[in-house]
Amino acid sequence: FKQAKEKNMEVISITDHNCASANAAAVRFAPMYDVQYIPGVEIDAQYGNTRVRVLGYYIDWTNPIFDSIEKESLRREKNMSYERVNKFREYSGISIDTDSLMSNSRFQTISAKDITTMVFHNAKVRELPFVKKYIDTSGSELEAKRRFAQAVFGKNGPCYVPASYPNVKDAIDSIHKADGIVILSSWNLDNITDEEINDMMELGFDGIECFSPRVHSATTKSLLKIVKDRHAFVTCGSTYHGPNKPAYQMGKTTCPDKALSLVRIFTKAAESQS
Repeated sequence: FKQAKEKNMEVISITDHNCASANAAAVRFAPMYDVQYIPGVEIDAQYGNTRVRVLGYYIDWTNPIFDSIEKESLRREKNMSYERVNKFREYSGISIDTDSLMSNSRFQTISAKDITTMVFHNAKVRELPFVKKYIDTSGSELEAKRRFAQAVFGKNGPCYVPASYPNVKDAIDSIHKADGIVILSSWNLDNITDEEINDMMELGFDGIECFSPRVHSATTKSLLKIVKDRHAFVTCGSTYHGPNKPAYQMGKTTCPDKALSLVRIFTKAAESQS
């Protein structure tokens, strides 16, 4: 909120993945900084074989449904962690101190990045052929780690663990039950056809996040046409993750000044609801 005030932002929303608990503190800070706050959440979901994310705004974040979503998400990620570790053990012959990694993780999960960091941190493991080849053929340590993680844990890799997420319709219904407005997140929309997006809109989406640093300008143009045809809401997001992803900055959404009036329709939605 301090950053938002310094940047002269009018409205913000915190949309953590599969977790609505940040809203409890946010609604208290908002009036202190004179910034309009919209309670939010972002839910991982699946449309057929396609991964999508579902944004919920103006939600009643105290609704028990969000506690269930968070617990299910943590259970899913923890099970995937164990499967990932087991596959890596079978592939490499290297035993991993699962309990130690879990205890150092806030959400008790072990990601591909965690295992990769552990591998490259061990001097003896670095000399093993299946690791050393990436170190010897990469321009930097960072590139070596990236290539290793992609080859070993990425899709079609020996330690790839496919994830199964809730049906997108269930995510939509959950947000509506919590009195929220449902927005299709811009995440992955560059890889989804207009036909698929239109089909998903039929499931109950109220709008689309059209402006975001994570979508191509051509995609934004298509999305704006879809929302115009459907008289749906237009939103924008910065994809801001703090220092973890320095490429994204708070308030930088790619939304041009001439389109702000469209977004303001959404940020005034609470007034029309009341």
